[in-house]
Amino acid sequence: MLIVDLLGWWYSRGWAWALNYMLVKKTSVIANFFSINELLKTLFAPFRQDSINTKNAPISLRLQALGENIISRFFGLIIRSALIVVGVLLILLNAILGLVSILLWPLLPLSPVVAVILTVVKVGV
Repeated sequence: MLIVDLLGWWYSRGWAWALNYMLVKKTSVIANFFSINELLKTLFAPFRQDSINTKNAPISLRLQALGENIISRFFGLIIRSALIVVGVLLILLNAILGLVSILLWPLLPLSPVVAVILTVVKVGV
């Protein structure tokens, strides 16, 4: 009876759990770790900029602040883009590995039988 219950769980609720965990939850964890949504929202925001009040400053200081702002935004774009690319690549890798795991899930209970057969064949050779 225990074997029937285990196999019943494995091929029904266990398979659904594995699908949810391996694809949905892990993808969510990776996306939250890299904060891809926030990185996309702030893609062109300055990166660690020291703000200077240029409201009543001379034109030379305003131009200098504009140049620093452009450079800071460029570095922010590069760094955020790199993090987004790495996050998306990890999400794709997770999806591929998750799909392979889900496809191999029904075959996993047969692995002890296959291991015994391979052991007998290996010893017999």
